[in-house]
Amino acid sequence: KICLQIAQEVFGMNHPTTASIHSDMGSSLVNIGDFDTALEHQKTALNIRTKLFGENNLEVAWSYNNIGTYYGQRGEYQKALENFTKSHSIRKSLFGKDHMEVAGTYANLGAVYDALGDFEKSLKKHQKGVAIRMKHYGESHPKLALIYFNLAILYNKKGLKIESLKYFHKCLRIRIKFFGVNHPDVEKVYNSLGFLCNTVKSLRQTQCFILKSYNIRKKLYQEPHPYVISSKHLLEAMDREYALVERCEKI
Repeated sequence: KICLQIAQEVFGMNHPTTASIHSDMGSSLVNIGDFDTALEHQKTALNIRTKLFGENNLEVAWSYNNIGTYYGQRGEYQKALENFTKSHSIRKSLFGKDHMEVAGTYANLGAVYDALGDFEKSLKKHQKGVAIRMKHYGESHPKLALIYFNLAILYNKKGLKIESLKYFHKCLRIRIKFFGVNHPDVEKVYNSLGFLCNTVKSLRQTQCFILKSYNIRKKLYQEPHPYVISSKHLLEAMDREYALVERCEKI
């Protein structure tokens, strides 16, 4: 607040520095859960930037993106979609359709369409983001791994387990290559694979992936961390279930 007061006194109400401070204040307020006040500051930043630069400006696109993010966090997905779409249109106009600035907006659009329950549109947006990143980075970049992970979750929600498995494995290969085996992001994929295999009734595979997740968690967190304890309990339950299945098969 002090920085904002000084900026307003030195530069005036409608200055790029004043807009930036409003935007930063919005981000800080979100971190403490005050979405309403955060949104007011982001809208003020947007108004200043629009007055100064017009609509077709990158800083204006950033403001729309921030506002879209806040609406998304509040569950107001139509308003989030409206602002993400404006941010996307500005970036595409400024940089062209195959720029990394545009790729990021596809991820946001994909996420909000997913929240709205429109699987087809969500999938198309995510795939467009993947295509742009592949042009810039190739097929094995850490930023692609996150998109593969999101696509795997998306396919799983739709019940397309085979496609989901395929993208989880793509994500896993990249993360192991760049981060090594004992990394939280690798553990997260193993854990997700375990639960996915459980839904397709593959008990042995489920057990294998959950065990890998458990071993990484033990190295990362040590007992009695909740993550380690939950994995241990899950493995114990699976051991009991597998023993029961084996007894039934012998009858």
